[in-house]
Amino acid sequence: MTKKITIRKGQLGLLSRQGDYYQVLEAGEHRLPWFNVPEVLIVNRDGSEVPEALAEYLRRFQPEWIERYCLAADLTDVEAGALYANGVLQEILPPSTRRLYWSAGDEIQLLRIDTRQVAVPADIMNAVLQPRRHGAVKGREAILTVSVPAWHVGVLKIDGETQSLLQPGLSAYWKVNHPGGSGSGRYPPAGAGGWRPGDSDQR
Repeated sequence: MTKKITIRKGQLGLLSRQGDYYQVLEAGEHRLPWFNVPEVLIVNRDGSEVPEALAEYLRRFQPEWIERYCLAADLTDVEAGALYANGVLQEILPPSTRRLYWSAGDEIQLLRIDTRQVAVPADIMNAVLQPRRHGAVKGREAILTVSVPAWHVGVLKIDGETQSLLQPGLSAYWKVNHPGGSGSGRYPPAGAGGWRPGDSDQR
C-alpha cells in the first residue's frame, strides 16, 4: 500500500527519516510507502533563505542539491553581494556572508562586487538611493554616499588617507573593509569665488 502526496509547482518536498534527508520530490504526484512513512518538508522555490541548520546539512551531505535547487551566496572576505529579486535590488550582503536561497529560476540573482575597488558601481548606488514603497534596501549601511554641491569639491579619505578630490554630484563608496572611510564636500574649488585649504590666508 502507498500514500499519495502532491507537490505543487514552485515547491519541493524533502524526504527524511530521523532527521536524515535522502530524496527530493519535484512538482507532481508521488507515492510514499504506507508503512514507515518518511517525513516530508515542503519548501517554496521563491528565493527565500534556507534556514541555517538545513543549509549546513545540505552543504555537508547533499551538495548536489545545492547546485540544482539553490543559489549559494558564499562571499570571500573582500566581496560584497548585491541580491536581486525580479531585477530589483533587495539587499547588500557583507563580505564573508555564507547563505543559501531556494532558487526561483532567473527571478533571484547575486552580483559579486570586489570591495577593494572602493567606489560603488553607479547602478548599485542609484538602486540604494531610490525611494521605494516597500522599504529601503537591506544592508545599505555598508555604503557611504557623498553629495558634493555645485561649485564645490569633496575630499575622500580611505583608512585615514586622503585619496582624491570629488567633483560635484553624487558618489558612493564601500564602508566595509574600509572602516576609516569618509567623504565631505565643503570647499568651493579655486576660481569659483571661494577659498579652500592651501590657499593663502592673506585675504
